[in-house]
Amino acid sequence: MSTNDYPNQNALRDANNIYLDVMRGFIKHHLQKVKGKTVEDLIEEALLNNQMYEFDKMLEEHEDVKLAIDFNFIPQIIKRHWNDSFEQNFNEKLVDQSRLWLIREGRNKCEHRGSDLDPELTRTHLNIIAELLKNINRSDKQEEVESIRDQLISDNMENQISEISEKLQAAEKDNSKNRKDLADANRQIEKLEKQQSEAKIEIEKLKNVEDEKKQCEKELKKVKKEKNSLEERVSEIDQQSKIIENQNIDYEKRIEKLEGELTELKLIKKTTEDSFASTNNLLNTVAFVDKQMFPPINTESTVRILDQRKTDKKNYILNLLELKKPTLIYVQDEQKINQFYNLVKPDQKKMIGKHSDSTTKAEEKKLILKLDKGELIAIVSNEILSTLTTEHCIEHFVFCHLVPGLEMLYEQCNPAFTSCHNTFLHLLYDSEQDLKLLYSLYPDRKPLEKIYMGLRSTIDKMNGRIVKANIYEKMDVEKLKFEAGCAIFEELGLLERNEKGIKILSPTGKKLEESKIYRKGEKLKQGIKEFFDFQNKLNAEQIWDKLVENIDIAKERIIPI
Repeated sequence: MSTNDYPNQNALRDANNIYLDVMRGFIKHHLQKVKGKTVEDLIEEALLNNQMYEFDKMLEEHEDVKLAIDFNFIPQIIKRHWNDSFEQNFNEKLVDQSRLWLIREGRNKCEHRGSDLDPELTRTHLNIIAELLKNINRSDKQEEVESIRDQLISDNMENQISEISEKLQAAEKDNSKNRKDLADANRQIEKLEKQQSEAKIEIEKLKNVEDEKKQCEKELKKVKKEKNSLEERVSEIDQQSKIIENQNIDYEKRIEKLEGELTELKLIKKTTEDSFASTNNLLNTVAFVDKQMFPPINTESTVRILDQRKTDKKNYILNLLELKKPTLIYVQDEQKINQFYNLVKPDQKKMIGKHSDSTTKAEEKKLILKLDKGELIAIVSNEILSTLTTEHCIEHFVFCHLVPGLEMLYEQCNPAFTSCHNTFLHLLYDSEQDLKLLYSLYPDRKPLEKIYMGLRSTIDKMNGRIVKANIYEKMDVEKLKFEAGCAIFEELGLLERNEKGIKILSPTGKKLEESKIYRKGEKLKQGIKEFFDFQNKLNAEQIWDKLVENIDIAKERIIPI
């Protein structure tokens, strides 16, 4: 037996190892007698869900059902199959059942304790293990456990005798030291008494200077009064200094504000002049689009719609970027932003800024400033740019996908109509394609029911095992819609996914409407359906009129003459 700092813990651990080895063979031997079922199936019937996972893992590792039986499984397995396998093999029946649970409790204490076990508690658990081994007719193993117990008792007695001897020796040393300390204390008392006598003489001398002390205190009070008066005067001067300092700061801020306004007016003047020049140049280079434009080139307007719905988006956008004019490109979501970056040329990627719902207003302003300085040629975004002012530099607004509702479209178009530049709205969305993708990302109730029932049916056929993630191929369901459905069921606690595949869980009672993903999809589909109906019925001129009607602008700026 080990003689380290935890003798009780180690003794119980050795006995537990004997018990575990015996009970693994005992359980396997008697479960093999049950007809019609394997030992593995009988064990799984007795275990909880998390224990079944551990059992399968150990079985896969050892490839031996005996070695896969964990210590904690033993009481549950015997309790579950007591009547059909184990009752006749115990001499004390239900008492031995209780001992099984006590042995498991003792083992858990032994394994998770940071200090040694109580000796009495340890001997009790060793006796319980020995009695149980005796009652299943394993007297050989009973004797091994009792030997561990007897050796532990012997070691504990020797340790106690050794400890008592050490304490007696320490006490003798303490007594010797105390006698020495007492003699030192007596000498110290004599010294203190002499000092006390001398102190009395000094006190008599101090009484003679008491009057001098009182006079000094009187002078001190006078000095403190003068000090307080000076401090009050200094405080008044500090307050006056702060007032003057604040006034200087206000003057500096006013000067800075006036300088900023002057700089801004100069910038607006320059931007306006550049806008007219660039617009004239652009009208000469729109050969990359067809004539689906409103208002037409020969009509005065600061805003124009280029209707290129269902066109070749890739080539159209690449041609537009070649103009190197400030451009804002709206896409459906962050996934589309990433797809856009894969679309453009490598040398263009560093000239295109990324904007999403995680972009702060400060970061958004930096992107717009870079666009204005020519450090960027475009910004791609799935969210509205909320910090655009009428002096923004953007000339081209590109709409690649349907948006969830007309209000969002009006907000996206508003900066184009209120800009001090000439602007162009490029309509590139493909309504049918965008709507189909949305219903794949956010399936309706019926496809979700089909996916879930297909998973449950497959799980049942496989006796509750995990199914592979590509099971959608046998369900006649597209992968994107299947993945979206699994994400919703996982959010509702109906399944788990890991590297091995998918596992169906017990129903939680939650309704489909409690899924945030499902609710978001329904909201998006409703909004996009509204926009889908709107854009399908109107041509470029009608869309232009609708935007003018719903955007709060000075209409005389943009209405065609």
